Amino acid sequence: MLLLESLYYDVCEKFNIKSLGGASCFFAFIDDAHRKVWEYPMKSKGKVFDIPPKFHVSIERETKKLLKCLRKDNGGEYCSNSFKDYCNRFKIKHENTLYGTTQ
Repeated sequence: MLLLESLYYDVCEKFNIKSLGGASCFFAFIDDAHRKVWEYPMKSKGKVFDIPPKFHVSIERETKKLLKCLRKDNGGEYCSNSFKDYCNRFKIKHENTLYGTTQ
């Protein structure tokens, strides 16, 4: 499997201790093939819809490879139609795993 062929993503939240920048949760992307992790700290889950498009653009520019598949645990935090439309527009396959399945 190649880099960016399949990435798992999830929102990790509700930490009792905030970061120096005030973040109490983070958005994580994990490459299935290489186990490389990209994390984006957030002060609240309200920023969750801004992160995947920014990640998508930056990672494709950095690696010069296309993002092919995003997988999530079907926990319900990222099920908007606008995100599905975004994935369809850029031909990114979007898959759900079983809820509670670890990456």
